[in-house]
Amino acid sequence: MNAQFPALAAAICDRAQKVIPNWSRDDIYVVFFALDFEDADLAAPTVTLGFNTEAEVKRTLRDVDDEAEARWFGGCLLAQSQKGFCDFGPDFFQDVVETLGLTDADDADEDAWDALSEKAERAMKELLVDAIRRLRASDAFAAKFGADVPVLIVDEYETCDYSAENLEFNRQANDGALPEEFVEFYESILDE
Repeated sequence: MNAQFPALAAAICDRAQKVIPNWSRDDIYVVFFALDFEDADLAAPTVTLGFNTEAEVKRTLRDVDDEAEARWFGGCLLAQSQKGFCDFGPDFFQDVVETLGLTDADDADEDAWDALSEKAERAMKELLVDAIRRLRASDAFAAKFGADVPVLIVDEYETCDYSAENLEFNRQANDGALPEEFVEFYESILDE
């Protein structure tokens, strides 16, 4: 993995370290960074830090029969999560947009736009992997969660967040220490 934007990764980690100690819930089982592009505009990436709790999983089980789905499915995770604690808007990622040449992406033909989209998603996920590794190694994260809570990248931009590549990004971000239940659920979706 190429850490192309280390200063941005450090800034994301620094802001998250300031927010996480203030989370008062004691049943947090996952922290995540939700990646999106406002109005499908590649020049407008956004990332939101959030978490989910055991209590929210129990509430979701009223509508979803499968506990693994209630706990790990991206749509459920985002719907039931606590978000907005730390938002990073398009201005924050201006260096990424300019470096990757995304400012005029909307003017590109379909093939060029697809290539830029893939490039933008990959760069943002690599940036988040770097930020998550830094965060998981931080004193603030260790004091709050120890090593047991995974930090996931949830891709709100893609139609389907589940791909072998996204699973690999999450493995890299967590140094391979993902809950087996998450990996099994994720791989079962990939097998469908």
